Amino acid sequence: MTLIHRGRIVRSGPKDEILEAYRTVRGGPDDLSGLVGVELIGARRTSTGTEALVRAEEADLLGGGVLIEAPTLEEIAIHIGSSSTNQSGKPNGRRGVIA
Repeated sequence: MTLIHRGRIVRSGPKDEILEAYRTVRGGPDDLSGLVGVELIGARRTSTGTEALVRAEEADLLGGGVLIEAPTLEEIAIHIGSSSTNQSGKPNGRRGVIA
């Protein structure tokens, strides 16, 4: 499998390897802010919470205040494709592609 975003290859490898490389994280509105050493990929923020994708090796840096789960391929594509959000906290409409 190959993940492509804006014409660039983000990651390529077997499906299971790609699934193991990321984690979906969910927390309250402030739980995922001000983090050091963790890149939030495609963070979606609302008044009630935040959801983002992180690299699996960075998930341990988040602490116990957030929910960390294995993502689906669809979640990976959506978060990689919406690497930023607009002011209302909604994805900017870009999507990643899984080939």
